[in-house]
Amino acid sequence: MNVLPSDVRDEMGLAYLLARAADTIADTDLIGRAERLRYLNMFRAQFAGDEVQPPAVQAIQTALLPHQTDSAERVLLERLPECLGLYRQFESGDRERIRWLMNVLPNGMEMDLTQSRYLDFKNLSLYCYRVASVVGLLAAEIFGYQDRQTQKYAHDLGMAFQLTNIIRDVGEDARRGRIY
Repeated sequence: MNVLPSDVRDEMGLAYLLARAADTIADTDLIGRAERLRYLNMFRAQFAGDEVQPPAVQAIQTALLPHQTDSAERVLLERLPECLGLYRQFESGDRERIRWLMNVLPNGMEMDLTQSRYLDFKNLSLYCYRVASVVGLLAAEIFGYQDRQTQKYAHDLGMAFQLTNIIRDVGEDARRGRIY
């Protein structure tokens, strides 16, 4: 993050941490899919209003912290209230961009938790958009690039990265019952 211009560093850094937190919630395999979806929705709800909901954040932490073997994910979940507090301190435009990300990104994670197969490219593309292209689109906007060509590049790059991840993990995903 230190290589980013100072005027976008905080917003990009926090957006990244919040996206990682959502990913950690969705990927904690030691609890069931329905529970992960419930906690993901509780996390997403933190961006709907103007106040942090401490009971919901604590419920997420209580459910997920015991299952974290990755120290970085553990620390992120422990410091989730601080991250949400920082988010609340951002200017309204910055909060709105992050709110948009934290609305769309969990929708893709929800697709992953509720579907085991993507039977057509249309649904797979929607999934890739929600979990990857939105990140590039957010970055382009934070950097002030709002022209159509940059948005197309950001969208396509996110799709390419996610499709690459899917191809890389095809064996592991198949063993887990997930077919892209």
